[in-house]
Amino acid sequence: MLIIGKKLSPYALLSISGLLATSDQAVKWLVQQSMAYGESVSVTPFFNWVHLRNTGAAFSLFANGGGWQRYFFIGIAVAVSIFLIKLILENRHKGEAIAYSLILGGAMGNLIDRVFRGYVVDSFDFYWRDWHWPAFNLADIAIVLGALLFVSGSFLGKKTNTNAATENVSGIDTALFYNTELLGWKSDFSWNVSYLNEYTFAPFVGADEIEYAGYITGGRGSYTHWRSNASGTFMKQDWRVHYSVQYIGPADDINAAPGDIGARAPSVFYHNVQGTYFVNSKLSVTGGVNNLFDKEPPYIQSWTDANTDTMTYDLLGRQLYLKVRYSF
Repeated sequence: MLIIGKKLSPYALLSISGLLATSDQAVKWLVQQSMAYGESVSVTPFFNWVHLRNTGAAFSLFANGGGWQRYFFIGIAVAVSIFLIKLILENRHKGEAIAYSLILGGAMGNLIDRVFRGYVVDSFDFYWRDWHWPAFNLADIAIVLGALLFVSGSFLGKKTNTNAATENVSGIDTALFYNTELLGWKSDFSWNVSYLNEYTFAPFVGADEIEYAGYITGGRGSYTHWRSNASGTFMKQDWRVHYSVQYIGPADDINAAPGDIGARAPSVFYHNVQGTYFVNSKLSVTGGVNNLFDKEPPYIQSWTDANTDTMTYDLLGRQLYLKVRYSF
């Protein structure tokens, strides 16, 4: 899963466009496979699911043009798509970036139709009594929504916040889950990995951006590029065992001076284990160890008097605990 702050990376924007175009084509394929041309299925008192073909522009404009419109609109769609891709890759006009991405996704969805089918498949028919709005599709929705965002941003978004700080964050989160039976134990596994690509901060408009990704920042926290958590839970009859591993990647101390002590915190692994025995439906006993291998926090020069990042690393060392739970 892609994590976005106030600014999307160009590749994230292009991914959104590609996802929109793919979703649009999937809906059109489903319509063509499940419905005859001209068929209409009533969904609500104001909406029909239809299978129609449009040789014109959005909402059936110029549909009766005699054939020339296919190549005309292909040319326009290609030109617009190239222009929008150029703007997105140049990372300009950040305020309108989402609008560009939506318009591009819609344009590509209908462009595929015109090139390979010779017409655009429409499936949404909204109406009131005897009046019907021209049928449209998911690509048309993306184009209109993008245009509305662009116009509203142009008129309402041009404000100069001279005393406003800005933060831009981008990265990737992934998660894997798997369950099976292992040696007679019901086993659940999970693995989460996070990569922080960018975290920039500017205290006011016009100030130089400070890059925090990959750094321990003193008073603003630690922002390692890589973090991960993995765990396994094993259950059999009245027993449950849980084992987890936490990984915190290396990071540079943004405020430290070079020297023998070093200005870089190494990566850290924390291992935790827990076991539970269910005596009956009301009583259970749980014991465990956190920081199983007694990993000490790394030394960080610039972190106040604690000499480490107290918000990121474990300060207590190995911890043993025992819990008894009884439900009334």
